Amino acid sequence: MVYGFVLGFALVALAVDRLILSDGATGPQSAAAADEFVSDETSPASASKPMMAASPGAVQAPSLANRLQNLAQERKLILTDVEDAFRPNLNWVGVARPEVVPVASTKPQVGLSEVESFKSRHRLMAVLQNSEGGAAIVGNHTILIGQNIEGFRLVSLTKRSAVFEKDQARVELSLPSPRLPTGD
Repeated sequence: MVYGFVLGFALVALAVDRLILSDGATGPQSAAAADEFVSDETSPASASKPMMAASPGAVQAPSLANRLQNLAQERKLILTDVEDAFRPNLNWVGVARPEVVPVASTKPQVGLSEVESFKSRHRLMAVLQNSEGGAAIVGNHTILIGQNIEGFRLVSLTKRSAVFEKDQARVELSLPSPRLPTGD
């Protein structure tokens, strides 16, 4: 009963809106912005040149893509060197240098060689590969190729392992084997 009343009231309101309050319009109408001045704030040179807002016959503001291209040209940025959106161009941030990552060392276990001791103290958590080599996550530290951890330098990566080298000794840390769910 209540649902019928609410539905009937909604239909009456819709009819009043369409027939009495609509002023004869039968569909959506396009709205035009008022003739206001809009400033393109991407560069100091264009800030002094106001443009008309979107209205019939007015000049439209350049798209975001065009403004970014103009900005890149003004600042002489090389857009082809940026391979993805999350890695900035080297002109913006400078050249990355390998750093020594400080890691709290634990005492080597008695009776084990330095390589075996290193391998027993560190666990490879993830391998990240890219065009510049990549990185390994060892414990809770991210190590880039060329960086050191406890004197061992990361020299290469595969999909499931990281190879470290110290003097002539090499040690390979591997990711744990994935455990497949059993049907039990």
